[in-house]
Amino acid sequence: RRAFPDGIIWLEIGKSPNLLTQMADIGEIFGDDRREYEQLESARKRLRSILANKAVLIVLDDTWEADHVKNLQVAGPRCSILITTRDKRLAAGIEASSLVLDVLSETEGLTLLSERSCVPIDDNNKETFCNIVEVLAGHPLAISLAAAQIAERGEEFAPRLLERLSRQGRRGDPFQDLALDETSANSNLALSLSLSYHELTLDHQRRFRLLGIFASGGSFDIPAVTAVWDDSDREETEDVLNELIRFGLAERRESRYGQHPLLRAYSRALLLQQEELDRAFIRWADYYIELAASFRTLPPEQWNSLEVDIAQLIALGDELAEKADFSTLEEPMLVRCGQFAWNIIPLLDYRREILFVSEGSTRRPMRV
Repeated sequence: RRAFPDGIIWLEIGKSPNLLTQMADIGEIFGDDRREYEQLESARKRLRSILANKAVLIVLDDTWEADHVKNLQVAGPRCSILITTRDKRLAAGIEASSLVLDVLSETEGLTLLSERSCVPIDDNNKETFCNIVEVLAGHPLAISLAAAQIAERGEEFAPRLLERLSRQGRRGDPFQDLALDETSANSNLALSLSLSYHELTLDHQRRFRLLGIFASGGSFDIPAVTAVWDDSDREETEDVLNELIRFGLAERRESRYGQHPLLRAYSRALLLQQEELDRAFIRWADYYIELAASFRTLPPEQWNSLEVDIAQLIALGDELAEKADFSTLEEPMLVRCGQFAWNIIPLLDYRREILFVSEGSTRRPMRV
């Protein structure tokens, strides 16, 4: 913080970021008007001017595309940009220095395990904690999940947790049959996650899986989760979300919620394995189609409240477009496609950059 007295800005990028929203977030931090961030190039120029004399660290978390980074390279000479990614090739694509942080050292793992479990390391538990870090091969998220179990069940549970992790590790990857891409699948994470997952009741396992319907990298609120979980009681939704947070399977993001991208990948793969994806999609789609109607009922100057859901709306539009084979699509889904298209047109007309995706130096209309 001494090196960056003007602040540290953390942006979650993900697969389908809304770059203008994130640029507006940066501008707003320094007192700028969000309404000035409606076109990509003008937004870039505006941020360059604002940050020209600032000393800021900008963290781009869970980055997937080099073009996303290039559009956010707006920092001044006293600023730095830190990028986290699972794609080792991305650093070369943006001519950045890379530092591989796949695993934690024993000391780092012990510190994380202790801090997350709220259990100080002492002579009585150090060997057990060291062995947990070793079994999980220093994987940060896997260690965090193990720490959440210790925090939930007490320090005395640590030896039993180690025994279970060791036993499961000898059996192999418990989620080896899931449909995961190579950047998401990790046997150490699977080992820790499987124990956390199976500690849940069957109903809470179902709810964890259903979180996989939300857009990767996007956040969501209680009403959205209530709709996807098909709950009739908002308080029940909050209670279960809080339990998932205690187990490290979901996280709070200020007044909203989210999932670590790797956990989201596993929850979605489990959702697909259990053949629940189609039903979950309908509830998710219906909720956000109704939300998108606000673009027709509200004037653009009141759309700020909808910005936090743009990632969900873009993901929904992309998925509906993939399903839109009008020769085979059943009428209810055709109606959803039509309703969403009608509701989202004002946003696309106002924010045309959403329609396009960058490919190198060219831009093609992806969402027309």
